[in-house]
Amino acid sequence: MGDMNAKVGEGEDKKCGIGKFGLGDRNERGDRLAKFCCANNLAIMNTCFKHHKRNLYTWKSPGDRYRNQIDYIMMKRRWKSSVLDAKTYPGADCDTDHILLTAKMRVKPTCTKQKRRSGKLNVKRLNDPTIKAKFKHESEQQFRNEAMNQNTSSETKPESLWVTCKTILTQTAEQTIGRAKRVPKKPWVSQEVLDLAEEKSKLRKQSNTPTQKQRYKELRAEIQRRIRRDKTTWLEEQCKQIKDFDATGKSKVMFEQIRSVKAKSTPTQQACIKDIEGKVLSESEDIMNRWKEYGGKLFEKPDKEVPALSMPKTPVEEVEPPPLISEVEHAVSQLKTGKSPGLEGVPAELIKSTGWYGLEALHQLCTSIWTSCEWPEDWKKQEFVMLFKSGAGVRGPQGMLQLQDHRTHQPYQQSSLDDHYTSPESKTGARTTRRTCCLQERTRNQRHVGMPSDTDGEDTWNR
Repeated sequence: MGDMNAKVGEGEDKKCGIGKFGLGDRNERGDRLAKFCCANNLAIMNTCFKHHKRNLYTWKSPGDRYRNQIDYIMMKRRWKSSVLDAKTYPGADCDTDHILLTAKMRVKPTCTKQKRRSGKLNVKRLNDPTIKAKFKHESEQQFRNEAMNQNTSSETKPESLWVTCKTILTQTAEQTIGRAKRVPKKPWVSQEVLDLAEEKSKLRKQSNTPTQKQRYKELRAEIQRRIRRDKTTWLEEQCKQIKDFDATGKSKVMFEQIRSVKAKSTPTQQACIKDIEGKVLSESEDIMNRWKEYGGKLFEKPDKEVPALSMPKTPVEEVEPPPLISEVEHAVSQLKTGKSPGLEGVPAELIKSTGWYGLEALHQLCTSIWTSCEWPEDWKKQEFVMLFKSGAGVRGPQGMLQLQDHRTHQPYQQSSLDDHYTSPESKTGARTTRRTCCLQERTRNQRHVGMPSDTDGEDTWNR
């Protein structure tokens, strides 16, 4: 922690986790920091090791008139023995009035397997007619070869059909459109500025003469000046592009550009949540138990049973025909683009850009699901997403829970879903002009949004 201007000073205070080797005298903010460490069972590690004073101070005033220790490494006392050393490095090139503070720790390495995150497919390139035609041609060729080699009977399981479609679409997309490159956090920083920064870093280590020190100060001021100039130029270009998009009616691209210019950092995770009584939980086990309790309460059965939908009685021997390929083609044409892909990583743009053989593969997949009543494994996956919200006084885990259906390429629309429950012609909602499929029920049953609330009834669904 830093920039609190808290000085804990010299002298040991075991109750507050402060060691013998502090620096200077304690001030009022230092007393508050000591109370904070005592209340949270923390130890200030860079006061526990004996070093020369030049390795204890963490801040120096302009002109190097004063040197104080106001930055600290704090950790739980149960892990105090794992820290071997803690000190500062005054010679580090940090370009700030604070000094680099480090700690040497002894840790037990564990083998953790982490999936390498690949970038999203650059589906914007499909707006180019040439690239779109190339993707369509190559995907059609692969679907055609697969149709010739594979058994195309209706007994094929949906899982194998879906894996085939997914593999062909993603591999062809990687070869034709590729992955989107990550945008740097500060795109206005030019290579010229980076070269100057490298020269400044080398000069800092060699600044022994007054000429070198003067040159170092000049480079530092020049870098700051160029960064401000480049940022102003970059913002002017972005504003000009936003005006052009607005004038040409490209509202979607315009708002994307606005978000990229005024993007604000959002928390990726929340370390602490509150229990039902409002007490803050910080331990991982307590947090997991609280989420388990909240999820169980969220999806528990209500006291009153929801009445079943009254469906017209039909003869048992009546068998619904499978969906037509024209229905699948119509559903694909109604897919919305520009949406985030699901956990399987297949954007809707890829499905819309495929040709006739791709539609036949999707039709075969829908037919197989219809006849076997089995879902592909990717379609069963769901994820709890916590969306952060402002304000206090919320019972339960602070934040919003969303049980999100990550498949963006639903092959049937909500209007057909309503017909599924209103059509008097059949128990499955089939009509002579438009048939429906069991995929509709997946849309109806798996899309739920929840938010912690003080009332129990608002948080409960009958699954």
